[in-house]
Amino acid sequence: MNPQPQKFSGYERVSAALHHKEPDRIPFDLGGTEVTGMNIHLYKKLRDSLGLPKIEPKISDVKQQLAWIDEDVQEILEVDVCNVPTDPPLNPGLEKPVTREGRYYTRTDEWGIQWSMPVENGHYFDMVKHPLGNAHTIADLEAFRLPDPADEGRFATIRERNDKIILQDKKASVIARDCAGIWEMALWTNGFEKFFMDMISEKEYAHAVMRKITDYKLAFWEKALEKLGENVLIVSEADDLATQNGPLISPRLYKEMIHPYHKELYQFIHSKAKNEIFIFYHTCGSCKAFIPFLIEEGVNILNPVLWTPLN
Repeated sequence: MNPQPQKFSGYERVSAALHHKEPDRIPFDLGGTEVTGMNIHLYKKLRDSLGLPKIEPKISDVKQQLAWIDEDVQEILEVDVCNVPTDPPLNPGLEKPVTREGRYYTRTDEWGIQWSMPVENGHYFDMVKHPLGNAHTIADLEAFRLPDPADEGRFATIRERNDKIILQDKKASVIARDCAGIWEMALWTNGFEKFFMDMISEKEYAHAVMRKITDYKLAFWEKALEKLGENVLIVSEADDLATQNGPLISPRLYKEMIHPYHKELYQFIHSKAKNEIFIFYHTCGSCKAFIPFLIEEGVNILNPVLWTPLN
C-alpha cells in the first residue's frame, strides 16, 4: 500500500514554502496582511456565494475599507495565514473619528493626515490634507509630533492573539506594521508632489523626514518583538515604489534617499527577533529594478510581483 501523503497544518505549509521546501499544497492567504484582503462590498458577495449568513463585515482597515476575514470563510477556503494587527493606542494623538460632511465621509488619522471618501459608491478613503504640507525647514519638522510608537495600548493583546493563531489554530501569522512604510509616510505627511521635489531640492530636509520616521519604526518594532516573544514567523512592512508601468523614482535616487533607511530597519528587525523571521514586503507596481536592493536590505517575501510593465 502507498502511504497517505502528509497533511500539513497551515503553519507548517507556510513555513515549508518559506524555507524552499515542498508542502502538501500551495499555501493560501486571504486577509493575512493589510494588502492581501478584500473590500467590504466584495466580501459581502463572497459570503453570499459561499452560502454563509449575511453579516455586516468588520472593517480591518478603514482607509482601504477592507473586511476582516471571518473564521467561517477561512475554514471553507482553507486559509493558511492570519493577520495580527496592533491594538488601538491609549493616546489617539491627532486622530479624529469618521464623520459625514455633506457628500463625503471624512477622518483624520493619528499622524494628522486627513482623508475623505464619497458617501455614495465610495470604496476607499483618499488623502486630502497633509500635516507637513507647508513644512520646509528642520525646525518645522521638529515641531511636528509623531505618534508614540511604544504606546502600551498598541501591544495590549498582540501576544495573546498571535499565540492563539500559531499554537491553537496551527496557522501562520503575519504581524502587521502600525503604519505605512518609511517613504510612504514621508509622502503622506508632506504631500506627494512636495516630497518628490524635496528629495531633489531640499535633501537635508528630506533626509531628516526619513530619519524621523525610521526612528519611529525602530522603536515600534523593538517594542513589538519584545512583547511577542518567540512565536513570530512573519512581519509586514511596505513602501510603494512603482506604478504598473515602471518605477516612481530612479534606482539611483532610491539608493541615495530610501535604501539606507530600509536596510537599517529590516536588518534591525532581523536582529531583534528571538527566532528566525521573514520580512513580508509590499510594493505596488513594476518593481523589478529595486529587487536587488530589497534582497540586500533583508526582505524575504515580495508582494506583489509585476514582472513586466503593461503595454
